[in-house]
Amino acid sequence: MDCHGAGKGWTFNSLIHEDLDPACEYVVQNEWTEYTEFLEQGCDAALFVGMHARAGTRDGVMNHTISGRDFQNLWFNGTLVGETGINAVRAREMIEEGAKRALADLSAVPPWDPGQPAEIRVEYKNTSVPDQLRFRTGVERADDRTIVSRADSWWEAWKQFYF
Repeated sequence: MDCHGAGKGWTFNSLIHEDLDPACEYVVQNEWTEYTEFLEQGCDAALFVGMHARAGTRDGVMNHTISGRDFQNLWFNGTLVGETGINAVRAREMIEEGAKRALADLSAVPPWDPGQPAEIRVEYKNTSVPDQLRFRTGVERADDRTIVSRADSWWEAWKQFYF
């Protein structure tokens, strides 16, 4: 899934199906939603290439945390994460060696599991969004710009404040 859009005649998903290996299984959706649920059911590997650096990361290309949102920082169970942490396995400095070498040993990089129960802490750039979210079930306002969402799973905690 390419969440950035392809432009021209392609849809939001710029994946070119005919160029993929016929044995490749993949998930395609029209918008960023619950596509990680499919991955949580089990897969051999997942590549997340070109994710943006977290908001405020020096020299991070178009650094932000969730485009279109006012997030400054976001934590899953105390671990500060960006787009890669939200969507995938732990980032490793293996991209330089190429995806093929990185996938040579599928057990080398286990998927990151934030654990259960889950706590997601989000620090916003201003106070307006925490003002709006403070009355949602499972969401607590920690300070003027920060909310905490707690639930049995990370996905439930995410849905409490994001959607």
